[in-house]
Amino acid sequence: MTPADLKARIVEAATAKLPAPIHGGQLVTPSLAEWVRRECPDAPVAEAIIAGIEARSAFGLDKYGQTLCAGDGRPNYAETLQELLDALQYAHRAEMDGDRSLDDLVMRWLMALLLTKLTHAKRKRFIDGAISRVSADAAAQYARRGVNAVNFGNITIVAPDDE
Repeated sequence: MTPADLKARIVEAATAKLPAPIHGGQLVTPSLAEWVRRECPDAPVAEAIIAGIEARSAFGLDKYGQTLCAGDGRPNYAETLQELLDALQYAHRAEMDGDRSLDDLVMRWLMALLLTKLTHAKRKRFIDGAISRVSADAAAQYARRGVNAVNFGNITIVAPDDE
């Protein structure tokens, strides 16, 4: 794909008017909640993320008359791209505002979970290898669990020893 083709594909997906969802299909929220519980070993964080997912699902039910379902007829690529482009703009706005509230454990886990979904990676690669800002005490806890850590300034990338 040429750079011009790539740009055209992104612009087309970013501006696509998405069709109304087709009712029915497998509910996404219960399946996703189960996956988050399996993939996020930090139970309080996992439950907080699931509570947020369930709240967004309830919001969608109130606003659209249904929750997110698989096979709803909407283009997954365009819808995901649009949401990610919006999220990137929100995060950049926060940075411009000097707002550091996005730099918390839940946001880092959400990013690791999202990267796992987008790359079809296994948990050992992205969840255990999630980018996190860690103190010396946290690094020592990782080491006790047999996890390697690589420091880049104040950012540490942790990866399991067993892969």
